[in-house]
Amino acid sequence: MCLRELGDEAGQVSVVDCGEPHRAEVVTAYSFTGSEWPGAEVASQTVLDYCAAQLAPGGPLAGASDGREWVAWVPSESTWAAGDRKGLCIVTSSESWTGRATENEVHAVA
Repeated sequence: MCLRELGDEAGQVSVVDCGEPHRAEVVTAYSFTGSEWPGAEVASQTVLDYCAAQLAPGGPLAGASDGREWVAWVPSESTWAAGDRKGLCIVTSSESWTGRATENEVHAVA
């Protein structure tokens, strides 16, 4: 999922086709399996650890973060109660690009 730019929270983003210029992209997601809220600290650490392992040098998605920063979005207790069980790993840059960050055909947009 490509995002025109990274907002402050999930409800404030514009999803765009990855062929359009964008500054953020969800490259993978962690799916929690339990039904009970694990607590903010555990949820955050779990998603951060997962994203770090995926996007670190040598990780399976290292190329997606090459030249970009990454952030993790974690469900809150209220979104968990509404059924949200996914933590998102998002690569972001101040420079727009087209194409998927996980593919070789990525182009910077001037």
